[in-house]
Amino acid sequence: MGQTAKDVLTKWNAQKLSALGFLFHGVRDKNSVLLSQPAEQTFSQWDVISLSFVNFLFSGQSGIRNVGFILKVPEQNILGTHPYDVWFPNHIGTDRDHKNRRKTKVERNALLVETLWSGRDLQGEYLIDHPRKFRRLMTPLDLLNEQTVGRHNEILAVGRPYVNIYKGMPATRNIEVVGVYSGGNPNDPVFQSLCAANPEVPPINTKEEVLKLKHRLQHSF
Repeated sequence: MGQTAKDVLTKWNAQKLSALGFLFHGVRDKNSVLLSQPAEQTFSQWDVISLSFVNFLFSGQSGIRNVGFILKVPEQNILGTHPYDVWFPNHIGTDRDHKNRRKTKVERNALLVETLWSGRDLQGEYLIDHPRKFRRLMTPLDLLNEQTVGRHNEILAVGRPYVNIYKGMPATRNIEVVGVYSGGNPNDPVFQSLCAANPEVPPINTKEEVLKLKHRLQHSF
């Protein structure tokens, strides 16, 4: 019998995952709202977030950008895991969603699941050319084994809490920001802006700080 979605997703539990790496959201847009707003609050308003699974101690692998957030993502929030970049339109959210903003939380989240599984966002726009392409689920080890050296993987996760996606698993929860990563350049202006907008989140600059965060995640349950 093949693995169920729950079997695969439990391997993405943050405590287990930290032995291999972290889920990372790179910030490349100098006009991003993340430069001035708390990241956890912002992520909770996004339908889907594009992430990378990275190991910062291995120089051959990186996120799309060196600067960004290290995240603790509940496994039930994960929609798709890909050993290559699927060019997902990031932070699908509600900027243009006036009609659906008036719905109740239950109505809106039910609509979110329905549209995501059909390959659309809440505005009815197709997320990618092939609607079912982003629903692939792989374990972290399988993903790393299939990923081509020097290429980026892409993990898709629901940002909004209280969305029921998988049968037999709890509803989505808020994504937690556990580190702001500088790529080894603490003077980077984007990194400094992210730290200023998230003063309670520890900055991560060195390999020693990466190891310290890894240890904290492995013993935080």
